[in-house]
Order: sequence, then C-alpha cells, then structure tokens
Amino acid sequence: MTAQLALQELDEKSAVTRTQMLESLASLRQDWERAANGESLLHIDGSVGLILHDFAAKLKLTVEERQLLLGLSLSEELSVFLAMQM
Repeated sequence: MTAQLALQELDEKSAVTRTQMLESLASLRQDWERAANGESLLHIDGSVGLILHDFAAKLKLTVEERQLLLGLSLSEELSVFLAMQM
C-alpha cells in the first residue's frame, strides 16, 4: 500500500478528526510525563521506534496504516520486541 492510497482511504473513512488526533497525542504526552516521574520530557531518552508505535496505538491506526507508518522492518522488529515483553 502506498502512502497516497492510505491517505486517500483515511480521508474517505474520516476515521480520526483533527480534535481526536490532538486529544490522543495530548494523552500520549501525559502518559510519557507520568512515566518520566516529574522529569522534563526534554531530558528523557527514548526509542523512536517505540514512540512511533505509541503514536500508532493512540491514533488507533489499522494494521496497514501501522505498517505504512513504521515500515515493514520496524513493524516486524516491534512485533518481536513487544512479544518478548509479555
């Protein structure tokens, strides 16, 4: 699936409004702030792959949209990593 096709499908579905997206991302920031135990998020190191995964989860992206966002390689790596965390 190409980025253009995925965006067209998303536009057609209107799955997430701008307000819902902002609320989801604000909620994600709050989750990260809680995890940082009061430390500034500017001083927290993190995995870009896991951050992208968190974005996808908060935005409730489909499997296809997640693969488009993450790319096949990172998507597969995350699947293995997350399975090992359980």
